[in-house]
Amino acid sequence: MRYRMQGPTLTYSVACASSAIAIGEAFRSIRDGYLDSALAGGAESMMNDGTIAAWEMLGVLAKEHPEGAAGLEPSVRAGSQRLRACRGAAALMLECEENMRRRGATPLAEIVGYGSSSDAHNLTQPVADGQTRAMQKALADAGVPAQRIGYINAHATATPAGDNVEIEAIKQVFGVHARALAVSDQIHARTSGGGGRGAGMRDHGTGIARAAYPADRVPARTGSCL
Repeated sequence: MRYRMQGPTLTYSVACASSAIAIGEAFRSIRDGYLDSALAGGAESMMNDGTIAAWEMLGVLAKEHPEGAAGLEPSVRAGSQRLRACRGAAALMLECEENMRRRGATPLAEIVGYGSSSDAHNLTQPVADGQTRAMQKALADAGVPAQRIGYINAHATATPAGDNVEIEAIKQVFGVHARALAVSDQIHARTSGGGGRGAGMRDHGTGIARAAYPADRVPARTGSCL
């Protein structure tokens, strides 16, 4: 209401993929001519007894570090595989190239492709097949060969099952080129309070946090809509 936004309002509740899907669907709406601009974001706060108890039952929550917060980074580097619940929020403004040029805006990045999929396998156990399909769809939508990709901001659930499956999916999609990829696993820890390996912001805010960090640091291509 403050900014008089009068377009459609959509909410996606797809766990960790929610805000990433919000960005992707906003991108599609702009590309296909339904919108000329969109605000896409995500927010999450997991500090409630029910959520914490559920993660504890799954055995994926990190234990309190004996050195407190100061000891968290060394524990991550040492290879601890657990997540820490937290809260965070972020939003990105997407717009078509015409709008951007008319405003004289400087883009942060350009979205050129999007893909999504479902495992249809298990509520808590991932499989590589679903993740592989999502990446392949994004590459096909963008018209970009896998060998052109230089960086992946991984989901990195900080669990042995999740991390191993994600690594397998990346290898399936990128083959030998996977060895040349820069893959980050805790990059979003510094944007919205979440982290990757050993420190995870989970659910609805995760995707937007991952997008916000590299978008603010990677030079944009001409005609960016982000």
